[in-house]
Amino acid sequence: MSGTGEALDPDFPYAVLRDLGTGVFTVDVLGRITFVNPWTERLLGRSSAQLVGRNAHDLLHRRPDGSPVPRGQCTMMSPLDGGLCVEQGSEEHFLRADGTTVPIIWATTPLLLAGRRAGLVVVFNDFSLHRDAEERAAAHTAALEALTTRLNLVADVSSVLMSTVAAPGRITRLLRLLVPALGDWAAIDLRSERERTAGVLERVAVRSHAHPRAARRLEGPLPPLPPGSRPPVARATGGDEPARLSADEVLGNPDAPLATTHRPLFDRLGGHSAVVVPLRARRRHYGMLTVARAGAAPSLTDDEILLLTDIGRRLALVLDNARLYHEQRNVAETMQRQLL
Repeated sequence: MSGTGEALDPDFPYAVLRDLGTGVFTVDVLGRITFVNPWTERLLGRSSAQLVGRNAHDLLHRRPDGSPVPRGQCTMMSPLDGGLCVEQGSEEHFLRADGTTVPIIWATTPLLLAGRRAGLVVVFNDFSLHRDAEERAAAHTAALEALTTRLNLVADVSSVLMSTVAAPGRITRLLRLLVPALGDWAAIDLRSERERTAGVLERVAVRSHAHPRAARRLEGPLPPLPPGSRPPVARATGGDEPARLSADEVLGNPDAPLATTHRPLFDRLGGHSAVVVPLRARRRHYGMLTVARAGAAPSLTDDEILLLTDIGRRLALVLDNARLYHEQRNVAETMQRQLL
């Protein structure tokens, strides 16, 4: 009865089923479809005439690849075997008329007429929109987590580079942040400022997550570069753009760019790829920062390379400020000695 005491229109229940916005069909005790609403026809691309009288499980229930689901594994129709509970789920698929499958969210409940079991009521809807929304939400969450991690790394790097620790100590701490946050191993090569070895590259710090002892043994002055290796090394240390390296190319081709400087790193520390970032500030070239990936880890992304490039600029400014400080201190000491 309605709130005004008037009887409901006899077509009211069907109007609700018609405009419910979800698929509803019923099956008898043998699993044959006895009724479908218009949303069922729309979702499955099948008319009522194509559905009524057919076995619902045999006609519709499929795996994601379209293969049949054994009747014994059909949770949806299990209440027909005697259960009285409501079943529901979101890991099933129905076969559409065009041969494609649609993921569904569903619920079934026993259908009782005059107190006797008459079959089941199946309510379902296309779950792909919900699933897409969940995947988008998960991707958004993952992106936010990655951004947060990156921002925290930038903050930690800034804290290290702005500390009052001497430059060698800051370099060591920097590599501790980069490995394993951005790579499996990292190395910093600097041009020597000493008179006898001016311009010669020295591997001042190497850090490896998997091979710490081998990494320490790789530190020290690098051997003189053959003439063919000098131009690519000059570009790597004095250019503006980072360079990508492949372990296969470095290990397999002695004439490959940077093979002379980076073959020992790949040979002893492993890895499949690396990025070399120049350390350049105020038109002075200080060296290069290398970060590598190993194992199943993917190569560094463009965003990660941009981050490394920014870190390289910051490190170069630290080195340049240290140089200026030492130059000014030497000038001051010289003037003091002359005055004395």
